[in-house]
Amino acid sequence: MLRPGQEPSRALADDLFLFTRANLTPYKASKILEFVAELPRAIRGKIRRVDLRAKQAEARAATGRRPEGCPFTNLREA
Repeated sequence: MLRPGQEPSRALADDLFLFTRANLTPYKASKILEFVAELPRAIRGKIRRVDLRAKQAEARAATGRRPEGCPFTNLREA
C-alpha cells in the first residue's frame, strides 16, 4: 500500500524498479508493477495469491496477451 498522500505514478514505479534492481538479485527483482487500491485477503489477513493469479489469468484471457509493461510481450507464447 502507498503511504497517505502518495499517488501512483510512473516516477514512483521507476524508483521502485531501481530500488529492487539495486538491492535484490536479478531473478528476484520485479518485472511488472501494478498499483491496486486493495489486495484480496483471507479471513486471517493473509494475502490471497490464488485470487491475484486468477485476476491475472482473466486479464490475459481477455486480451490474449501479457499485461502492459511486461518486458516479455514481444516473445512468442510457449
